[in-house]
This record gives sequence, C-alpha cells and structure tokens, in this order.
Amino acid sequence: MIEVQDIILALRSRLRDNNVEKVYSDNELIDYINMAYIAIASKLRLFAKDIEFDLSSQALILPKDCISILAARYNNRACDIVPYTQFVKNTFETPTISANNNLILLSPKKTSGTLNISYYYIKRVSKIEDVLDVASFLNEALVFYAMFLALQKEARTDSLQKSQYYQNLYNLEIQRAQALSIELVNPTDLVSQYQRI
Repeated sequence: MIEVQDIILALRSRLRDNNVEKVYSDNELIDYINMAYIAIASKLRLFAKDIEFDLSSQALILPKDCISILAARYNNRACDIVPYTQFVKNTFETPTISANNNLILLSPKKTSGTLNISYYYIKRVSKIEDVLDVASFLNEALVFYAMFLALQKEARTDSLQKSQYYQNLYNLEIQRAQALSIELVNPTDLVSQYQRI
C-alpha cells in the first residue's frame, strides 16, 4: 500500500515544485498518479474480480472498470474466450464469449442460466488522503510514469528529453516488477534452515 501523499511529495521533489506558489496543483498531480496507476494495473493485471449475470433478466454489459476478461463460465462450464473478429466469423458449439466495446457476446445464444465472468479491472484515486492498493516495489514505477506525464506539460526545451528519460525508467521498473511478480507467484529457490525428515 502506497499513500498518494507520498507519491505527490516525491513528484514535487523531482519536479523542484516546492515553492509557495506551486506550478502543479495537487489535483493535477493526482491525475498523473491515476494515469500511472491505470497504466501499471493494465500492464501487470493487478486487480481481478467476478461478476455474475442472470441471462433471463440481465443485459450482458461489461463493467466500466474492466480492462480484459480473465475467464468465463456458463452454468459452471468453462467458456472459450475469443477475439471479436473471430467471434463474428465463426459459429461455436461449445460456450464461447467475446467482447465488443462494453458488450459481452455469448455463442451459442442463451436466454436462461448464469454467466460468471472473471475480469481484470482498474482502480482510481481521487484525494490526497487515498491509498494506492499496490505493493511497495511499484513505488518507483508510479513516480517515473507520473514524471513522464508531468514533464510533457512543461515548455522548456529539455523537458521532452527528460520526459523520455522517465518513460525509459518506467519501462525498466515495469520489467523488474514483472520479474518480481513471477518470482512471488512461483517461488523456486526457497531456502529453509529446517531439514525435511
């Protein structure tokens, strides 16, 4: 968990925006932090949740915070997930879903039963007191992406070069975070002082 206030302090320090009259407002920096939060959540697929649809009474509309579908089940039977272009060109005998904008499409068409969708989603922050629900090793990635966005606003001649520099740092941090995430999920080199008997 990372506090928005801590990220804002880090941004102000790097931007040298510590004067009484600030160049960047808190709301502007929170917008940059949100964009960084969304970029990282999209890239690393950090947040997942489920939704259930009753096909007899509900329209199949994806939630607004959905970035991609993880899995689907029709009446507890796994569904295939295919791209929309493949979905419209073919007919399917087993339950298959696709998404077009915010609509979920199911083939063969069903008018009863339940459809459970697991999906990745994004979160947002709105106030300086909010907390980002991410691991602390993503702190630098958040700062670097927000710096990349903030420096694009400045009118100085070197600001675009600095912006590109921070984008490169962000990309390196994301690669490191992806490797770290894989290690956390698949710990292979765990060493213990205890011996198995």
